[in-house]
Amino acid sequence: MMKRFARIFLLTVLIALVALGFTGCFPMGEISGEPDATMPPMTAELFQDYDAVYAYYNEVTFADTLATLTERFGEPAAEETENGTNYVWHFEDGYGFVCAFFETGELRAKVIYYDDIRQFRDLSNSTNLSAVQNFDKKIDFQTCVSVFAGRPIEIAQISSESTGKDIRRVYAWIDADDNIVQILFTSQGKVESATYNIDK
Repeated sequence: MMKRFARIFLLTVLIALVALGFTGCFPMGEISGEPDATMPPMTAELFQDYDAVYAYYNEVTFADTLATLTERFGEPAAEETENGTNYVWHFEDGYGFVCAFFETGELRAKVIYYDDIRQFRDLSNSTNLSAVQNFDKKIDFQTCVSVFAGRPIEIAQISSESTGKDIRRVYAWIDADDNIVQILFTSQGKVESATYNIDK
């Protein structure tokens, strides 16, 4: 279930522009659903080096195309889905990124590569994640950073248009108990939607 989460998550945000990786979603500023009761045991290795995790991902810009990325990083693995094709660059050092493109060839989204989002636990080291249950769409990115402490982990950037000017970002916060909050922010830094997995 968690092994292909990065690619499943990419498809979800591209189609709905809403993070639906976990139950407990408030897409319109209202909370609905219940948190997952349990998560499967994590078998993936925890990330320890923030710069290494993002080295490839940060080199990808919305000026890139499939051709320019292939020229720089080599041939990707193509994953055909009912919603289109995802292109996966996963390197020998264990890091990488996943991309999707508009029909015109421009980059539509980039997602950091991971097998299990809990791999970011030590890098994020967040607290007070249950506060997400009281959030609404008036909350902005800086408020989330203050409330959750730790480090926000950028999971994805999504362009709503081929010009690459309106970029939404998805951030995750993970704590030591593997509680997880993921929030999709508008290009103005406002909460657009969120998902959470909080152990009550």
